[in-house]
Amino acid sequence: MMKYFHQNSTGFSLIEILVSVAILGMAIFSVMSGYKNTFTSASIGNVRSLAMNIAQDQIEALKSKEFSSELQIPSRAIIVNRQGIRYRIKFIDLSNKKYLANISTDNFYPIRVNVSWSRFGTNQIAGKISYHTCLEKKRE
Repeated sequence: MMKYFHQNSTGFSLIEILVSVAILGMAIFSVMSGYKNTFTSASIGNVRSLAMNIAQDQIEALKSKEFSSELQIPSRAIIVNRQGIRYRIKFIDLSNKKYLANISTDNFYPIRVNVSWSRFGTNQIAGKISYHTCLEKKRE
């Protein structure tokens, strides 16, 4: 005796379940991708903020030094390691640059601080910022 299947059964077919699982998987993947992008952007912002803070700390340390006639900026890059990131700080004296020819630099030293960073163990630069400022000349 053969059994016949009824056309109006109440269950789900295998194809319906597979299609619904595929749609649910794509939805979850897109949501998780959005979270990843958000966390990556926040991490980059944190690293850039820390780089700016390191630059400001180095400028403040330079401001606290005594110099009367000539600015004594470090000739070599300063390396700072924080939170798994290697920061390289380089000072550049801008007082002899041509674009400052019309500006009197009698009372201040214009400098630029370049900060670049990379992960520990790599030499590939992951990002960099430049920070321009002026150091006031000390009065004698």
